[in-house]
Amino acid sequence: MFQAISPHFHPGKILLPIDFSSSSCAALETAAEIAGPFQAELYLIHVIPKLPIVTEADFFEETAVLQSARNLAEQQLAEQVATFTSKGIRARSHIEVGNDVTDSIMKVIERENIDLVVLSTHGMSG
Repeated sequence: MFQAISPHFHPGKILLPIDFSSSSCAALETAAEIAGPFQAELYLIHVIPKLPIVTEADFFEETAVLQSARNLAEQQLAEQVATFTSKGIRARSHIEVGNDVTDSIMKVIERENIDLVVLSTHGMSG
């Protein structure tokens, strides 16, 4: 079925991958500025690197390390979401775990029907 393309782009859902670096936080402000006039929802995603399976003696508890990273990210994301919600901008967040950050982001874009992605140019994770 052919669907006509609108001459105006109105994003309904804007994805912002965030690693909490100053660059990604600046991109978050830009995403919020874009979301406002369109009444779009901000969808923040943080990808936690999955640690490799250690075949030798374990030097750390992998589950504890991942849970600690998840807890910290949840706290930081909740603060960001609360900030934008208080400004009248719909926002929510999600955490993914995986070593392929790009693949994780692409899966979220498809799963959540994202209309626009705002990326920072430099972050902590490369």
